[in-house]
Amino acid sequence: MKPKIILLYDNSDDRITKMAEKVLEGIKSVDNVDVEVLIANDVTRFEIFKKANGIIIGSPNEKRNVSREIDRILQTVGPTFSGKVGGTFGIRESADVLFNRMRRMGMIMIYGTVKSDIITSDDVFENCFKLGKVIAKGVQVS
Repeated sequence: MKPKIILLYDNSDDRITKMAEKVLEGIKSVDNVDVEVLIANDVTRFEIFKKANGIIIGSPNEKRNVSREIDRILQTVGPTFSGKVGGTFGIRESADVLFNRMRRMGMIMIYGTVKSDIITSDDVFENCFKLGKVIAKGVQVS
């Protein structure tokens, strides 16, 4: 059975959506890994997270924190994340807050967070691709 990655993001900011697209390309560049893309506002079933080997989350910046939708999901299923491979991307402070929060939940964070500022650059997109690829390879060996 192929390892599975959940790519979860809050699409209320176009920059996060564009970053998520690059993360997805990185994941898909690795063979024998399944991926499911979830938009935070649409998540109502949480059991899917239990079956994932890896979880990558992207959040816009809301008052130097993660978005309310991402926070809602983390509060609901965060305890089930322990031992899973994790990755994060976001806008400004949200990226760091998310990375540290997931690490405290016991996730295996094998790639630093990808952070964007006001303008999302080609370097950020390249790092998003790398994030997806590294996490995809990581779930194959975990």
